[in-house]
Amino acid sequence: AATLSWQAATDPDGDPVTYDVYFGTDATPATIVSAGQTDTAFDPTLVGNTTYYWKVVANDGSGGTSESEVWSFTTLNNPPGAVILEAPANTSTDVMAATLSWQAAIDPDGDPVTYDVYFGTGVTSTTIVSAGQTGTTFTPTSYANITYYWKIVAKDDKGGTSESEVWSFTTDIVQWSDTKRGTFYDSRDRKVYDVIKIGTQIWFAENLAYGAPGKQITNAITWQNNIAYDGWCYYNNDSRYAFSYGMLYQWELANDVCPAGWHLPSDAEWTTLIDNQRGGSVAGGYLKEAGTTHWLAPNTGANNSSKFTALPGGLRDPSGNFVNARSTGYWWSSSEATSPLTIRSRIMYNNSTQVNTTKANKNSGLSVRCIRD
Repeated sequence: AATLSWQAATDPDGDPVTYDVYFGTDATPATIVSAGQTDTAFDPTLVGNTTYYWKVVANDGSGGTSESEVWSFTTLNNPPGAVILEAPANTSTDVMAATLSWQAAIDPDGDPVTYDVYFGTGVTSTTIVSAGQTGTTFTPTSYANITYYWKIVAKDDKGGTSESEVWSFTTDIVQWSDTKRGTFYDSRDRKVYDVIKIGTQIWFAENLAYGAPGKQITNAITWQNNIAYDGWCYYNNDSRYAFSYGMLYQWELANDVCPAGWHLPSDAEWTTLIDNQRGGSVAGGYLKEAGTTHWLAPNTGANNSSKFTALPGGLRDPSGNFVNARSTGYWWSSSEATSPLTIRSRIMYNNSTQVNTTKANKNSGLSVRCIRD
């Protein structure tokens, strides 16, 4: 703020004196901003980073005038107002698709405002990913299960800046390609699984294929006598099956083998999935992979409209025998049945659209589908 002030002019004839104030950005100001005032001060309207020129003309009532020198001064630039961040909320987690947004900064001088977006994985190591943009949103490239930090710097065209706080968010453990489909990276063995959202549930769209260290059992007698029920195997002890069908797990290991953030589904969670697909008599058609690349013919009714992509990994029975690969899929639940040694499980078939609920012994080897916590 600047107040123009001057000494009162004395009229030798004793006439009353008034003042005209000339003010503007021209070196020879020609615009009267106040005429005929009697005060010896005036408060002009100013903007930042601007040079102004002014003079005062004194008038008596008889047409006599006297004029001051032309003086000038330069105002300071006022930077843009505060930058208020909006989304994603600070320290939020499980962010699926991050679009950064903030409120527009108001420049007190009316200068145009642009924004630089800083973004990165370190609170002090963010870098500019968008410079000089006028919009108040930005969608950065982000990856699953990473904590990102971001801030906004607002700039006017005269060099004034204002800076927001630094906020952070952590992306979801799933790398989503759209609102229904994504991938999950299992850091234990660097395998990437397809993921599908069905209703409110998020499932692996593949059978689990993680070989828990020290738990593989190839020998049938060892399998049969493993009362810890914590072994796994390839179907027919042939690792080639794992690429499509995953591994077969005994039940205690199945309960613990899903990666962090996922778990073995309960019987109730399986029921929710099947009910979402119109019930057990027809759900198999919607859940099974279509065609006969991985299922034996006829693969009745399979269209995989759910994108669950159920595949028939077969079974290793309690005696250690392998049966029904490519014709039947067997999946564990985490729910024990009436007998303490049996578990409720699900079965799908190549010649039916049914999904049946059955019981399996804990030392059987079944497939595992992981569901999101």
